[in-house]
Amino acid sequence: MPGRRRSDEGEERSVDTVVEPAREESLRREFDASAPGYRGAVEGNPFERYLKARALAELLPRLAGRDPLLEIGPGPGLETIPLARAGHRVTAVDLSGEMQRVLRERVAAEGLSDRVAVRSGGLATLADDLSDVAPGHYAGAWSTFGAPNLTPDPTAVARGLARLLGPGAPALVGLLNRWGIAPLLYEAGQGNWRAIRARQRQPIRAEGIRYPLDLYVWTPREYARAWAPYFVLHEVVPLSALAPPFASPRLLERFGRRAWSLARRVDRRLTPALPALSEWVLLELRRTDVPLPGGR
Repeated sequence: MPGRRRSDEGEERSVDTVVEPAREESLRREFDASAPGYRGAVEGNPFERYLKARALAELLPRLAGRDPLLEIGPGPGLETIPLARAGHRVTAVDLSGEMQRVLRERVAAEGLSDRVAVRSGGLATLADDLSDVAPGHYAGAWSTFGAPNLTPDPTAVARGLARLLGPGAPALVGLLNRWGIAPLLYEAGQGNWRAIRARQRQPIRAEGIRYPLDLYVWTPREYARAWAPYFVLHEVVPLSALAPPFASPRLLERFGRRAWSLARRVDRRLTPALPALSEWVLLELRRTDVPLPGGR
């Protein structure tokens, strides 16, 4: 949770209130720079393709029959497009202007402009970014593989979504799990003890791991507690217990694609038995009928 800092005037302020604009600008620059090649990088990496497919297979049935939907951090639309093809109306909110541009181009090329609205905003700033949207407007929301672990204050996220979702509406969160076993085993095999130690800190600093940005990690239960009382945890869905870090193409070079095919089959059988140790999990949280302060 965010800490506190005392200003020169003696007023107590949240540390994250002080640094959030700088953090958001840093995230915006990072994703603006990666936007042109982002889709190709994901689709060219079998580990990322596998995880995205696993998440999409869970999103589609859990959001079936619900409209309109809200997506936070869509990037180039790897999940946006399939949900819109399935008939949903989606508002896709992204911090990066370049990601928004790429997504708008894809949406237009797919003939889905009447189903997808692309807007500027972030997971931590939804209350302000979508202040023009009526309370309870969306019937469901999701955010996977990025935004939830880039935001230090889950409680602020919950408050923003609570205004936008009606009672009973699901919020699906793809979360990097603090106790994911695959990266710890992978780093141990490489003798990279620094990365293992980095996983025990909050946040995990980018220079100590195989991700380009600082990450905030929780267990699923910790994250769900931070969303109370506006949301209740309905289900934790493990997505992969064995998938290694995304930046590990050497595994393919060493073991080959036949081994990767076998690993996928083993992972699908093993992951349901190891939900607490899955590197990536999908949380289904549901909006309660607890009103926000002031009745908003």
